Amino acid sequence: MNVKPLNEPKELRMYRHLNSRMELNEKEIQHYRNLEKGYDGEIVFSSLLEPLGENGTLLFDLLLEQNQTLFQIDATLLLNNEIYLFEVKNYCGDFYMDGEILRTLSGNEVKNPILQVKRSESLMRRLLSEMGVSAVKLHYYIVFVNSEFTLYQAPPSLKAIFSTQMNRFIAKLKSQPAQVSTRQEKLAAKLVERHIEESPYRKLPEYDYGKLGKGVVCLGCGSLETEINHRNQVKCLKCGKTEAHDEAILRSIDEYLLLFPNELVTTSTILDWCSIFSIKAIRRVLNKYFTVVRSGKPTTYKKG
Repeated sequence: MNVKPLNEPKELRMYRHLNSRMELNEKEIQHYRNLEKGYDGEIVFSSLLEPLGENGTLLFDLLLEQNQTLFQIDATLLLNNEIYLFEVKNYCGDFYMDGEILRTLSGNEVKNPILQVKRSESLMRRLLSEMGVSAVKLHYYIVFVNSEFTLYQAPPSLKAIFSTQMNRFIAKLKSQPAQVSTRQEKLAAKLVERHIEESPYRKLPEYDYGKLGKGVVCLGCGSLETEINHRNQVKCLKCGKTEAHDEAILRSIDEYLLLFPNELVTTSTILDWCSIFSIKAIRRVLNKYFTVVRSGKPTTYKKG
């Protein structure tokens, strides 16, 4: 069973919105691309792991703390009395091992997933011990999901799974006779309970409302070049994609709430944020899908 499904990281969602409404610098663009690429890799691996959820327990993107130290695990599989921890990497290109250092062929050092894995494994062992979990075998792997990734001089002892090994690895796990036990369910619940929702590692650009572009972001290409067509749909002038009127308003409000969680939702604010809708349309959607917090001038709303 999938106890904690894979969801889009909050940081990635915020970067997508900001990328459409402001100009990111080179460093921010690179970080945004890495977030997209990393999430794409996790999607690929999660789809391969899903069949194992029939007899095991899956948890994705756990952020845990042990002895005041945070560590993240991309994917966790509980199977019988064994725990499999996976660090997913979506690297592309040619790399080589220089001792325990990972480098590109040009010699540039890459953030070392091996040391990251060893650190996380050690912290997980201590966390499990603190939770009173014993007689459990712990496995930790680096998973290189990209078929266009090559690693030279990798020692056989490296706990890595490459794209060419993926299907065999999953098939081997799937062939094991297994069923979800009460003990396994309790352990999964404890890990989810310890999961930290808000990551302090988040690196966002500085932004403020006044400097962000206004309008409705295209659901397809991310452009702000949108208008309402003769069918009362939101249409992108850049790629031609259309979206239902009310859905575009609701999506834009969700975007506003994600970027400005502490701000009030009012008709005038959302009117300015979306810019292409009438005040009548905004008010109608807010009254239909939101709850009035305070009546008056202005009336404020909240989701729910």
